[in-house]
Amino acid sequence: MTIQDFIKQGEELKASITGTKLTKVNEYNIWVETVLRFLNKTMPGDMAINRFQKQTTSLNPYYCHKSYFDEVLAILKGVEAIPSRTVDTSTLIKQEQKNINVTTNVSQNQEQHQTQKMIADIFLDSIKDELTGKQRKELLAVANEFKDPKEAYVNVVEKLKEFGIDVSANIVANILTSPTVWTTIDSIL
Repeated sequence: MTIQDFIKQGEELKASITGTKLTKVNEYNIWVETVLRFLNKTMPGDMAINRFQKQTTSLNPYYCHKSYFDEVLAILKGVEAIPSRTVDTSTLIKQEQKNINVTTNVSQNQEQHQTQKMIADIFLDSIKDELTGKQRKELLAVANEFKDPKEAYVNVVEKLKEFGIDVSANIVANILTSPTVWTTIDSIL
């Protein structure tokens, strides 16, 4: 059967209305169930299915106007004019799994970025707390002189030694005792 066949049957049922009474109630019920099965099979998830079902369940066969059938048939004619593409459910499942993976990856990346930013903030706050303005400027000069961190390493170590062992120890202590690090210290050390 095709959607055109269902439209034709609907037109015949509409013609069977005498006054305000549907004379072929049993045929109508069979027609509704068959159309719903057809729509669910050929167009799963299409909005026309819910609209058709809602419209047909509100019918009172003993008080029915032909205009009611015009609304029901309009839904089917809309499906005829612009049919939904039949979608293989395994394709839908695979697409949903891809969406879940993308969401998970985005969440993991966001969490990693937030964690890295938080660690950097803790470290920078510790440096600001322990170094004087002059010491920060000297360290910044080393950073500006050597863009490659590997090249800068030796010079940073030398500069921190110049500041004194207490400065380096205090920076490390500030980092370790920051609330974020301290609450997870057992997993770090």
